[in-house]
Amino acid sequence: FFLIFVLVVVFFSASAQSELGKLGKFSPAAKEPGESKILLVDDDMVREYSGPYLEATHIVTALNDGGYSYDIFRTGQFDGENYEIPSGDEGLSILDNYEVIIWYSGWNTNIMSSSEISLMGDYLDGDCGSVDNFCIETRNIILLTQMIDWFDSSQGAFLNNYLHADTYYSSYIVVDGTSNPMDGVSDSIFDNKEYATDTAGTYYMDRPCGIKPYDSSATGAFWMDARKGASDGHEYHAVQYPSPAASSAYHKAFTFAGEIGVFNIRSERADFFATILDWMEVEKETTQDNDLGISSLEIPRHHAHGEIEKYVPIEIKVGVTNYGNEAVNSVNIRLKMKSEEGLVYYNNIL
Repeated sequence: FFLIFVLVVVFFSASAQSELGKLGKFSPAAKEPGESKILLVDDDMVREYSGPYLEATHIVTALNDGGYSYDIFRTGQFDGENYEIPSGDEGLSILDNYEVIIWYSGWNTNIMSSSEISLMGDYLDGDCGSVDNFCIETRNIILLTQMIDWFDSSQGAFLNNYLHADTYYSSYIVVDGTSNPMDGVSDSIFDNKEYATDTAGTYYMDRPCGIKPYDSSATGAFWMDARKGASDGHEYHAVQYPSPAASSAYHKAFTFAGEIGVFNIRSERADFFATILDWMEVEKETTQDNDLGISSLEIPRHHAHGEIEKYVPIEIKVGVTNYGNEAVNSVNIRLKMKSEEGLVYYNNIL
């Protein structure tokens, strides 16, 4: 017999994460260095135009489904404060434990501070921190954000020189412009692949910005149909570095200028990450230490700004997956709903 608690908290104020300091934190706690191959930096935290909990959960679900080990570091903006990865040697000693950094930033317009840019540059250059003795050689980055135009405006040199992608501030945005289906570009890692995007704009505003390779060492990975054939070349949803024709590179980079939630089919979200991580030669987890887990979370939004309308019921869907790593005779799920103040609205075994 095995019992897992699924806790859904109903928040009535904006103080839920006020206990965080100016630095972000691992949540849950990080595994020992080397046990997790992937660091997911959740840089969205709480943003009204995006679905941070939903989007981050989509990523975690896809990694679980693919059999990958990961840690999650929470950063981003909350109540006007920006939470970041520790600077200097302390931060580098965190990053150098992982084969790939997945940086999800949703609608955060302050994507990577100057300190974080410096850290990421050192990480991708192969530098090691000295806080501990662990330092991995493989280095890769995956950037996921709809605000790629803001990133280009504030951190364009990093976008150009490390991700080898380019756009221009707000010039190539097409509202409701996500391709459906989204087709892979020939000779890219998504050649002959296409994914449905029926949920584009369902949980957040859909405003993709066309991007292009910065130089010949990179290639487009997904077509943006609304800008396909544009003379300026900003006709892609994604860029991969290096391209198949490029010489060897020390690190690999994949830039996706959209939300992972545009892909409405769970298996296709898993395939999206598996395709990139396989290309990056990121190791899968040989044995998983968890058997049951929350594998999906759907919280629909009634308004582009994220407000829940008065007296209108909201349906929250929680998915639980048995990963089959332990033998159990039966499984029960307990759903508990309570307010931030601790008032319990529902507590029962389903």
